[in-house]
Amino acid sequence: AALAAAPDKRLRVNRALRTTHSRRQTNRFIFEGRILVNGVPAVSPDSRLNIGDTVEFDGQSIAWEEAELEPHRYLKFNKPEGVVCTTDRRVGQNIIDAMTSCGGIK
Repeated sequence: AALAAAPDKRLRVNRALRTTHSRRQTNRFIFEGRILVNGVPAVSPDSRLNIGDTVEFDGQSIAWEEAELEPHRYLKFNKPEGVVCTTDRRVGQNIIDAMTSCGGIK
């Protein structure tokens, strides 16, 4: 039996502009040659980005999130009484401070 290939976790080029354009628009820009990866026109919307790759759209550098290449990390936390479920750091005894102090978040 053939082994299945491991899924590719790298970010697709057409997701690099997801905060400003739809996937369909971005695909069109790729086919028009308007999106460059490391100075070369992106070949396909399915092309993948590596950490350190540069992305340009119409000559403007795009800050894509390299952090998205990292796998998600899920934490299970038994919230003690008195800890407030908010990420607002101005609130005393918030959940972020509690998880940081126990080593769950760095």
